[in-house]
Amino acid sequence: MANDALKRLASYSRTPGRWIISALESVQESHGTGRQDPGWFHPSSFGNDCDARLAFAFLGAPAVQDVAARTQRIFDNGSGRDSYLKADMARSGISLITREEDRKIIIPELRIRGELDDLVQNPVTKQIAVVDYKTMRLEEWDVLETVKIAHHLQLHPYMFAKQTTHGFVLYENKNNQEFKVHQADFNQSTWQTEIVDRINRIITGLQNGYVNRTPTGCRSCPYFANSVCTNNDIEGLKARSGLY
Repeated sequence: MANDALKRLASYSRTPGRWIISALESVQESHGTGRQDPGWFHPSSFGNDCDARLAFAFLGAPAVQDVAARTQRIFDNGSGRDSYLKADMARSGISLITREEDRKIIIPELRIRGELDDLVQNPVTKQIAVVDYKTMRLEEWDVLETVKIAHHLQLHPYMFAKQTTHGFVLYENKNNQEFKVHQADFNQSTWQTEIVDRINRIITGLQNGYVNRTPTGCRSCPYFANSVCTNNDIEGLKARSGLY
């Protein structure tokens, strides 16, 4: 990574000030394994169509996660927006979160755990709802008319754990900070087929040494670069995981 930074410095040497960008980006880009939490599924993962990706994450398989500097800045901006929204939601008086521990959810029978953005209460109806925050580019924002399917799926474990059937996704336009909010209530059929049945399918598959693959977006998958998926060494991964 340091060598890459030096190469960029050399290439920018004739452009005044570009060395500043090079220096910054040399520390912003990262190469790692991503989040590792063997034995658990995370709500944000269910929006991905490929069972293999969820299965390998469940096993704690070795991953390769390369994050470019610009991408990392996008992630950091999103995290910053989440922080300010959580603080402002608390100041507004509708958030039911009194400590960070309140955001954490766990469904042990399904091996799901995660952390929600907010839990709020309507001051008039007293209805309790889960809220998830998302930022969005202008071109997506302009055509967004309902909650995105992946985001709706993510809310289901939160709603189940918090025992509410009500959910919303609060979208913020990255260009002008305008808000849109879309309802994302609990759907029993979606919960059963897309979450419960899917987890059971993945667990049963691992027990029998196979995973289902949906080959889309493979090159961005953290289990593609190091050939974890193509090697298909399910039994070896199970042995190393300590889960079996």
